[in-house]
Amino acid sequence: MRIATISISGNVGKTTLAKNLFYPRLPGADIFEIETLNSGIKLKSASVKSLRASSYGALVDSIMLSESAVIDIGASNIEGVLKEMQELDGSHEDFDFFVIPIVKDRKVIEESVKTALLLSGLGVPGEKIKMVFNRFPKDMDLQEVFGQVFKIANDGKFSASKDAVIYENPVYAELNKLEISLHELNEDKTDYRALLKEAKNEKEQKHCLAMIANKRRATSATQNLDVVFNALFER
Repeated sequence: MRIATISISGNVGKTTLAKNLFYPRLPGADIFEIETLNSGIKLKSASVKSLRASSYGALVDSIMLSESAVIDIGASNIEGVLKEMQELDGSHEDFDFFVIPIVKDRKVIEESVKTALLLSGLGVPGEKIKMVFNRFPKDMDLQEVFGQVFKIANDGKFSASKDAVIYENPVYAELNKLEISLHELNEDKTDYRALLKEAKNEKEQKHCLAMIANKRRATSATQNLDVVFNALFER
């Protein structure tokens, strides 16, 4: 499976989806990022291949040779990527899915729908364009916030599942600080409860307590992402 995270909006969670939702659930996947402003994906367990929008042709060549790939397309590069995709007619067929993260911001909602319609205009079938509702508060009503998105999705130009919701969780901010992925945190076998008992000062105690909390939050976040992945690809 070859999945691209894409949006004309910045800071909506494309990189979070790429490294925390998709990469851990696609064993052996190659991971690419198209970004010129900064490198977003940092993984200790994988090598990330960075490209510019002008290298779209090389990206297509690479993913055609790959059984499984995750491609994170930065907002600053989407215009160039879409232009190259149009010139390389039919190249969108080398991607299995385009996933657009959407958050509860009016401007982002408009831009997310625009992203989907741009892809549709290039010939990408609606079933290959997926919305993921990101950073959503558990105490809010999804239909109330994104009702217009679901209404537009009924036209078939993109798909939006009410189960594809990534809820707010403080662990994602902690992952950025630690510069690790959710999977890498889950794979950390350190016994922080034992280390807490052996802590020699307040700094060590705080670190152990923070890591215990992070790992607990990681469990609920992982369960949430499992539901989202299954909802997106109907597994």
